[in-house]
Amino acid sequence: MIWHIFKKDARLLWPYALILALVYAARVWVSFTLGLFDEPESLRVFDDVLPILVIAGMVVLTVAVVHQDGLFSSTLDWLVRPIPRRHLLLAKLLFILLAILVPVFLIDMTAGIVDGLSLASTFTNALGDGFYKFCLVSLPAAMLASMTDRPLSVFAASIFVSFGLLVPYLAERNFGDVNSALAFSGVGWVINMLWALTVIIAACIILPLQYFKRATRVSYLIFIVVMELVGAIWYLPWDAGFAIQRLFAAQPGLASAITVEFAPDTPGRERFPQIYAEPGRTRVTILVPLRFTGLAADSVLYTDHSSVRLVDGSGQVVASSSVRQSTDRPAGASLIQVYPPQTRADANGVVI
Repeated sequence: MIWHIFKKDARLLWPYALILALVYAARVWVSFTLGLFDEPESLRVFDDVLPILVIAGMVVLTVAVVHQDGLFSSTLDWLVRPIPRRHLLLAKLLFILLAILVPVFLIDMTAGIVDGLSLASTFTNALGDGFYKFCLVSLPAAMLASMTDRPLSVFAASIFVSFGLLVPYLAERNFGDVNSALAFSGVGWVINMLWALTVIIAACIILPLQYFKRATRVSYLIFIVVMELVGAIWYLPWDAGFAIQRLFAAQPGLASAITVEFAPDTPGRERFPQIYAEPGRTRVTILVPLRFTGLAADSVLYTDHSSVRLVDGSGQVVASSSVRQSTDRPAGASLIQVYPPQTRADANGVVI
């Protein structure tokens, strides 16, 4: 019955799946055309709007296919026909895979090949992107759709969930900096991985509950708890995220050979440290050179995260902060920057 249910849904919803594929292709084309320098300027607005339309389209199409055979009404014909609920659930997941994710995967593959990437690299990136879209867009939409009986209810539930996600934000705002320590850094993939894992576990609980038991109240409670957990993961501390990355590192002890030291008398440079105080402002700039040794020749040192303490002559810490790259402004401290944020090591494996 799985294939028959899929064909029935495909006959009804193929125009919407085609529109979604075309919008996604337009989004990829715009991103490809803009390149690294975001030119021409006239296309920038589409680069902002089209990703939102793609996500919205994936949500709408997922909700539509789930609602084709709703779980709440007692008058639907499939309830009195010999259709195993397991087959119904698998048919919906098959539609999400073939009608939504496969076109996205093929478009990503085409774009990567046209851009000159290797087939293996293109396949890996396209597969990973599709996996995250499935976990972070389609599965949450399918769970919400299974707990509602009409699209308006999904919208209302989404608003409720959005307010629920503010709880971790407000807690972080009251007790610390609201910036994520991991997001947009080299360790940012840990957030996506934990999000995906959390959503998969939730889907493995909620979808069977709805399709086999219709335990909507329990499902809503689980969904709310999961969304709060997803919001809390965004504020995962740097040390925890970095520890997770070390677990997956091919050579976890590789950094032990790298040393960092103060370099006040660097040949060909001004004497350091230097302190600048801007007239009329409380901001003070302190330039402190550092020497990194033990790097591989021609490797690139990228500043992802820095922990800095400023200590006065009496040994008292006057400023302490952990900052991500060079764009964070820690609460209660001066702006601490590591410059340049990305530097290539010389033939001796040294960066200053």
